[in-house]
Amino acid sequence: RVLDLYAGIGNLSLPLAARGLPVIAVEAPGPGSEDLRRNAAGLPAEVHARPVERFDASRSPFDALVLDPPRAGAPGVLPKVTLLRPRVIVLVSCFAASAARDLAELKGYRAVSVRCFDLFPDTHHVETVVVLERA
Repeated sequence: RVLDLYAGIGNLSLPLAARGLPVIAVEAPGPGSEDLRRNAAGLPAEVHARPVERFDASRSPFDALVLDPPRAGAPGVLPKVTLLRPRVIVLVSCFAASAARDLAELKGYRAVSVRCFDLFPDTHHVETVVVLERA
């Protein structure tokens, strides 16, 4: 099972659902979560339209956690979800400072892959994808 926090319209986790992996996707209420629900139709995906900070993930274990938080990062969210001990965490970040802060909260995990993508040429913005495994 995959938990996708800050799921947006599902562009990170719904391809996994299309391959048959059960996904729980969480996005704040609004147009993004409405599009997410439409995009997830017919897939093994459960959509929750609520703020990530208010989602109770403790009800079932997850093998993988995918999160793409806003520029401010996911302060306070990560310690709660790491208690579930997902085997793999994929953190996507558009802001290096918040990524560093979020990574520091992921106690008991080690980075196995770090990739940077220059999606905004001629700016200082870099998209970072970090794959972590339980240590």
